[in-house]
Amino acid sequence: MTRLTGAVAAMLLVLSPATATLDRAPRFSERPEVPRLALGKKPTPDTTEIPPPPEAQLTTETEVLLDGQKCRYRDVPSTAAVVRMVVAPDGLTITRVEFRTRR
Repeated sequence: MTRLTGAVAAMLLVLSPATATLDRAPRFSERPEVPRLALGKKPTPDTTEIPPPPEAQLTTETEVLLDGQKCRYRDVPSTAAVVRMVVAPDGLTITRVEFRTRR
């Protein structure tokens, strides 16, 4: 008899929350026709200009080496790769450029 009473009590405890959580899905007629996207204020255009970074430049005193030998910069082939580049302490002047050609 106690088992029967316990089983009935357990069933009542389990079924009452289960029926309380059932909910109908919202009907399509309750939803708006066109979904609206909530946007904030339009961002103001950035009017501050950022100056370009300074670029290093070759000078007449720049040493140009191709495969370990001195040469003029205009004589360096376009297929040559830069091996090493030395920049002056000011960061704007190139003092030495070493190129290597493909072998």
